Amino acid sequence: MLLLLLESLARAEEAAPGFSFGEMWAHAGFIARGVIITLVLMMIFTLLVVVERLIAFSRARRQSMRLRNEIIGALQQGDVAAAHRISQDDQFKSGYLAGLLRAGLREMDEGGLDKFALDNSRRAVNKAHAEELAKLQRGMPVLATVASTAPFVGLFG
Repeated sequence: MLLLLLESLARAEEAAPGFSFGEMWAHAGFIARGVIITLVLMMIFTLLVVVERLIAFSRARRQSMRLRNEIIGALQQGDVAAAHRISQDDQFKSGYLAGLLRAGLREMDEGGLDKFALDNSRRAVNKAHAEELAKLQRGMPVLATVASTAPFVGLFG
């Protein structure tokens, strides 16, 4: 398979001599070089955001699953204070579930299980949900900007 690919590349070079990237760069004008550099920078920023987000999502998911496994016993026993302490542990700070549980359990721990405490807890979880979602969406404007402008930059060059 590799030999077939190398043979195809050799035939392509014979069919279109001078069409290598180095030769295209040598014959490109300032505008074309600027476009190429811009596209390469956009690609690098995109890859950085994608890799960073993959790492962050993976870490958040792993920590949230670990928190779920540790906190479920305390919640089944109705021990809200213990569940709240577990959710505050530093080992879960990157997990999205910790932020939601921390907010809701704090309200329940302070107010008990009456109707007002449950309503306060629900509002706290909704607010924490918005905050956690904002954390998870960090870097997305870069991807949106690159995705919408890269075709036009490429067409310009």
